[in-house]
Amino acid sequence: MKTNEERDWSELLPDVLNLISKKLPDLCDFVRFRAVCKSWCSAVPISDPPPQFPWILMHDPSPDNELCFYSLSCGKIHRIHAPEALGRMLIGPAQNYIFAIDREGSSPSLLNLLTKNEVPLPPIKNFHGRSSICMAPSCKPTQEGEHVAIWQRNKWDSRICTLGLWQPGNEKWTEIEKYSNWAIQFYNDGMYYVYNKRTSETEVIDVRAGTGAPTILVPPPETEFNYFVMSEEGLLGIHCYPGWPCEIYGLVQGNHANPHWMKLKTIGDQMIFLSGRHTGFCAKVSNMNQFKGNCVYLLRNHRDLSFSLDVYGIDAGKWEIWPISPDDADFDRALTWFMPKI
Repeated sequence: MKTNEERDWSELLPDVLNLISKKLPDLCDFVRFRAVCKSWCSAVPISDPPPQFPWILMHDPSPDNELCFYSLSCGKIHRIHAPEALGRMLIGPAQNYIFAIDREGSSPSLLNLLTKNEVPLPPIKNFHGRSSICMAPSCKPTQEGEHVAIWQRNKWDSRICTLGLWQPGNEKWTEIEKYSNWAIQFYNDGMYYVYNKRTSETEVIDVRAGTGAPTILVPPPETEFNYFVMSEEGLLGIHCYPGWPCEIYGLVQGNHANPHWMKLKTIGDQMIFLSGRHTGFCAKVSNMNQFKGNCVYLLRNHRDLSFSLDVYGIDAGKWEIWPISPDDADFDRALTWFMPKI
């Protein structure tokens, strides 16, 4: 009989290996786990990684073409060689793919920073750095019929917002212009949402219906929104400022006869991740035991080039600042959230 010292760990049962792999909190650990031996690799498919907590994507690529990520789940910095991102702005928050574009807007693309898969997009006229990408969390930009959307403000002094729609096979963007004064825009699954900060009303437009589609007007909520996020239950409007109570509303559309915003007391086991550009995404706690559900995770950049992660507990109704102190001189300014997927 073999002793513990003589045990052949490659003979562990596939079910046991799969169970262990689901407890690995960081995607890099999952990749290393599969690299131990052939039996471990075959027992744990690359397409079935454990639930992940988003990484923080740091500054734009360094001169040596490296991107810097910080993993909160393991407290480590990951560096990824990414020459395809050099000289381009990376716009998030992102799941699966991040939006990459040069300063002139002549060569935008959707880029998976881990697999290196890149999907070219048509050039964008009058592009500037205040543009933002809006994609569904499970976006697969090579999937037929799947829209990818980007909105932009044409000029710094313009109140015309442009939503550009693209799907595989298109040679140019389909553009929708909307007059809006200090608006928050969001696109998901064929629906275009425009929140007007001046009137506090929300317009809902079914883009799939083509030109002339009727606009649904949602009355103002009880508070002002500064974020839109899509959850499993639908669109969330969020009022989120550090030091003040965070308020979350869900859009109730029903049969479109009486659309309205309903204040939510809880988001259950979901977590909301916010950064700049008035958008973010939701994720479920699942097996992430070290992280709390029913919370809002706000990534903030400060004027002194530092950043912080502020967490709002909806149950407790208060903010706390999470300590982040990586031992790295290059880790100075956060860019956005990035959900690692392979």
